[in-house]
Amino acid sequence: MRPNRQKNIQRPFGVYAAAIVAVVNFGILNFFGNYWEISHSNGEMPFSVAYISLGLSVFTAAAAVWMLSGDNTGRLVLLVLLPLNVLWVVLWSATALLDVQPANDAAAVAALMRQPVSGFVVAVIEWYLMTEKAVAYFKQNDRN
Repeated sequence: MRPNRQKNIQRPFGVYAAAIVAVVNFGILNFFGNYWEISHSNGEMPFSVAYISLGLSVFTAAAAVWMLSGDNTGRLVLLVLLPLNVLWVVLWSATALLDVQPANDAAAVAALMRQPVSGFVVAVIEWYLMTEKAVAYFKQNDRN
């Protein structure tokens, strides 16, 4: 007798879409946007802020590629890193607004105004990656 094998679940299209949006929006565009901000800060940005900003973008893109490989751990890492991207920009902008010098206020307000759109994109990606179809695809390798 043959052992009872379950049919492999094909990768849903939404996994591709989520990975592409995460890599482009939260990886590449965030990286170059943060790099531009760092290079135009005239040395006023602390090294730790610059390091975390660039590193978060790189790790988010890497997690999206890891998730695309079908690994459930990559999906979980991406589910953690995506909200951290939005939270990091909000905290970074809030500290610029609380600074005594009003020179940074315009850039901080502009960054905060973009966050509802980024937050919505994160919410859609997170919702999709938690749907039954997507979870079943990622969990199939855990059963084997």
